[in-house]
This record gives sequence, structure tokens and C-alpha cells, in this order.
Amino acid sequence: MTSEKTPTRSRKRARFLLDTSAVYYQLLGHRVQVDSVADAVGDGWTEVPGFVRMEFLRGIIVNLLQLYFLIKEEVTSGGTVRDALKEWAQVVHQDRKLKAYMQTEENWLLGHEDWNDPDRSLPRLGNAIVRLVAAFDAQYTSHSKDELSCELGKIRFPDRPYGENLLLDFLDHFRSIKSGVPACNLCRFRARNEQTLLIRAIDLHSEEQRRRHANNKGYVRQAERLEAELARNRRQPACSICEKVGDTIIALLAPEVATILTSDRSFDAFGQILRINVRVLPSLAQLKAHLQQQSGDVDTGRM
Repeated sequence: MTSEKTPTRSRKRARFLLDTSAVYYQLLGHRVQVDSVADAVGDGWTEVPGFVRMEFLRGIIVNLLQLYFLIKEEVTSGGTVRDALKEWAQVVHQDRKLKAYMQTEENWLLGHEDWNDPDRSLPRLGNAIVRLVAAFDAQYTSHSKDELSCELGKIRFPDRPYGENLLLDFLDHFRSIKSGVPACNLCRFRARNEQTLLIRAIDLHSEEQRRRHANNKGYVRQAERLEAELARNRRQPACSICEKVGDTIIALLAPEVATILTSDRSFDAFGQILRINVRVLPSLAQLKAHLQQQSGDVDTGRM
């Protein structure tokens, strides 16, 4: 007599949408940040919207390209690599979210003995920029439905060896799109989401909602910017809109079945308001403190 096995359902793998801060953790972060993303995802699978790719290009790649050409300009006019780094730091370090990552890239460049030799530093930096974009595209092969169709997020380096013209063409292309009217679906995306929020009776940004989440400064800033942009009632898309309300757009792009993985606590409020799952990663300081505590526990035999 044989017994029949009852078929079992395979467990669904968790689905995570990585925002820009989570991408920074995974691609550019300290090892404890990389580990924190891996621990959060587990055996789940990740996806990254084209909009997040745009924010990565704008925040990391364009800044490094600006450093490249700033070094070239300084050296051409009689300055040094150090002069260029000082000038660049004054601009890029004003962005709190980017400061730590840009400092890491700067330290990497300075870590070579011949860092002050532009004939060595420029090719080294140029190759690193191209490799960073390739690393992003190799890491994030699963993409959520691209409702926004961000034109900036689609820019790629041609598949050929590094060269200065390659970098310049990329930067010129990025700037030309950003300064003009992008060929994207922002207006359609806005109209569809306004209708959806109205049907679901969701208040995304009102003064009352801001009071309710007054302790979440990141959300309050986003809500104020969103209200100001909606009041302008622009008839054409503009990259400056997405630059101001990027967190809002990512929250609206998230599929209902996915969890937003982020280190930005403004998403706590968006999760509650939009009734979507959000997992906030610990800060670098928290992760390092936890690592030190674990080391102390091992030293005292408590683990």
C-alpha cells in the first residue's frame, strides 16, 4: 500500500523595491550597510525602478563626472588635483545624503600614491565612473513597471572602452535632457495617481496630514514641496519637479505587493498614508554601534 504525498505550496519569495538610499547602501556603503540590505532581503528578490536609476546617475555619476572635468580644468589653468578636490567638496558636500558616499570616492582617489598626477588620476577616475554604472546595471536586472518612463534614467554609456569623449557625451546628454522638456510620462503619472488617491480617499500632503506626522521632518518637507508643485499646475514635465519630490514619486511607484526598502525615515509616513509596506534600514551609526556591541559580547563570552 502506498501513501500519497499531499502537495505543498511553495512559499512566495518576499518582494522588495529598493529606493535610492538602499541602492547607495548596497553598492557604495560600508560593509555593515551592505550586510544590512542582505539581511533585510533574505531569500527575497529586489527590483529597482528606472526613476531610482536616474537618482543614482544624478546623485553619484554626474557629481563624479563634474569632478573629472573640474580636475581637467584646474590642471589646464595651472592648478592641481588638490585644488579641484577642494572646490568640488564645497559644492557636493552640501548634500547631506551624498556627503558620506562622495567622501568615500574622494578618499579612494587620494588613496593612490600618484593621486596628484592628473595623467594617472583622470583615467583612474574615468574608468571608475564607467564601472559604477555597469555595476548598477549588473546588480539590478529586475525592474518594476516603468510607469514614469524617466528619460534621464535610460541614459547609458556606449559599450566601448573609456575615453574622455565618452564621459563628455554622457554629461552633455544628461544636462540637455534636464534643462529641457523631458520625454517622460510625468503628467500622465500625476493624473493617474491623483485619480487613484481620490478614489481611495487618501490625503497625501494636506496641512492636517503634515500635523499628524509632524515628527517626521523628511515627510513634512516632501509634503510641502508636493503641495507647492501641485499649486503651480505645470502643463509640461520638468526634471526639477522630480528632483524636489523624489521620495513621493518612489512611494507612488511601489507595487502593492512589494516592501519599500530604504534608510530614509520619510517613508514611514508614506507607508502609513498609502497603506504600503516599508522597511527602514538602520543608520550607519546604529549599525556600527550594534557591531561594536556584538564584538563586546564575544569578548566577554556572552555569545
